[in-house]
Amino acid sequence: MKLLVAIGNCYYWRWQERWLSLREIKGVSYSQPFIPTSEYFTARGLDIKKADYKEIWSTIHRGCMPELQANPDFDWQIFYGSYTKTYIERDVREITQVSDELK
Repeated sequence: MKLLVAIGNCYYWRWQERWLSLREIKGVSYSQPFIPTSEYFTARGLDIKKADYKEIWSTIHRGCMPELQANPDFDWQIFYGSYTKTYIERDVREITQVSDELK
């Protein structure tokens, strides 16, 4: 499900609780479930795409978040800062509510 999210003065579409797999990000068509057999690795090896050092670090930094994959110019540090802030604020609200209920 997509949600419209405001970050600063900008609005972005966000996929709620949906992460992309590395296969989806890289456009790999091989879709067999991972079963560590020689047959799997042989078949999978035919569809592997080489990645350079810069691309590997980009994948690590951008992670599997659809918004970061859909918008390559979106700063991953801002995204994860906002993402973390959202969950910390939510957790603090929940803790505060429990504290109020115990009074």
